[in-house]
Amino acid sequence: MGKHSTPAHKAHVVRPSAPRATQIVWWLASAGLLALTAYLCFANLGAGMVWNADESRHAVNAYEMLKRGDWIVNTYNGAPDYWNLKPPMSMWAIMLSYLAFGFNAFALRFPSALAFFVTVVLLWFFLWKRFGRIEALAGTTLLISCVRLWGFHFARSGDPDALYVLFFACSMMCFMLAERNHRWIYPCGFFIGLAFMVKSAHALILLPIVLLCLMVTRTLRTYRFHEVLGFFVCVVLPAVPWAIARYAADGTAFFAGMPGTDV
Repeated sequence: MGKHSTPAHKAHVVRPSAPRATQIVWWLASAGLLALTAYLCFANLGAGMVWNADESRHAVNAYEMLKRGDWIVNTYNGAPDYWNLKPPMSMWAIMLSYLAFGFNAFALRFPSALAFFVTVVLLWFFLWKRFGRIEALAGTTLLISCVRLWGFHFARSGDPDALYVLFFACSMMCFMLAERNHRWIYPCGFFIGLAFMVKSAHALILLPIVLLCLMVTRTLRTYRFHEVLGFFVCVVLPAVPWAIARYAADGTAFFAGMPGTDV
């Protein structure tokens, strides 16, 4: 007994010290990385002019919708906007931000900054749980190191792109989880639907991504009919109530313009 108890006792005393120190360093590094991300997202967010292109268009759409109390039809200069032919989810986010912070550039850009920060946090958590600590730090660092994400149209701009990428990333993470549990295919489809509600047909690229991955990995045949049907139901579910309301408001005018303008 003595010969076997000594190594076990030594292992119990010596080995935990190194992992505990490593965990502390990793938590500090992660906290620092996420704090840096928050700073890059929100510091001086309201400074600078509103871009005269898409950002100003979304600002006016959301402002007029809020003033009129209309959460369905986006307008510009009081008339239905058939130039910005995207579903209104990003405008809803800006409207809620206006209610919280007032009509200013910070409120216009806050939903994008928040969406990108949440994307980074989710990616960090997903990589940690799926692959490991080093992968979580490396993947998150690579993401926030992309300069274009901090420029025009994205994390610090009143555009829908950051919110779209949040739902895009969520759908892909759910799709990866569905490899082990098919139930994740339903939220995968739902997030694709939410992505459509932000950027219209841009979100349709997610469908061939899912299909091709299932074909290449030869896992498509493992899905039952009701799972595939449920996936497509989840895809269309977020858009159906809005589409019905929008059709009731101005018929096919909005939908007829989407393929030729937005796509």
